[in-house]
Amino acid sequence: PKGVRSITGSANWSKGAVESNDENVVVSDNPYLAAIYMREILSQLYVYRYYQREDAPAFQDEIRYFTAKVPCALTLAGRPQAACGWKPTFMSATGALALQNVPADPNTDSVWAWVNQLNGNHGGAVRLYTSHEFGGRWVTTVPLPAGWHVTFKFFKAPKGYDAAASGVGSPQIQWEYGGVNNDRTLDLPSLNIQAVRGPYTWGQP
Repeated sequence: PKGVRSITGSANWSKGAVESNDENVVVSDNPYLAAIYMREILSQLYVYRYYQREDAPAFQDEIRYFTAKVPCALTLAGRPQAACGWKPTFMSATGALALQNVPADPNTDSVWAWVNQLNGNHGGAVRLYTSHEFGGRWVTTVPLPAGWHVTFKFFKAPKGYDAAASGVGSPQIQWEYGGVNNDRTLDLPSLNIQAVRGPYTWGQP
């Protein structure tokens, strides 16, 4: 659609940014780039303003307002619109997992989530990552079809152990509590946007 413009960069709308700072600004008239940004904005609204209540009337109003201006955003979120004419190949929701109080040393241990719905519901392991910038948390993302009910569980293993390839049958694995069947749950939204649950706490279902 005509008239869709994205303005992004480091500059804030301030006197310092405009007149004195060393800043960057990128202006784009590409509607597909605008859709990617708008999909992220919808994710942020869903998680932080509406607390992952997809049926909130105000959230539905936000969707109608923004996607009327950037119809490809709704297409990218899994609800194609004729006004867009785009068939994006990336079509999944994202569960962002954050785990705190993990009894693991990044120098010697690796931390994983076993997600039962991966690999055609046969299950699969997803590695978590940590950094000094994460405040002691371990984080990962799990892309799955929108609207899925996801069950998962955290565990740790020696740093060199590849749980994605070797599975979870090794005695080197330590589950956070109980066995693999005592699962945590995550419901992904019906839109292909991001869902955040957490931070989870190691050993506390």
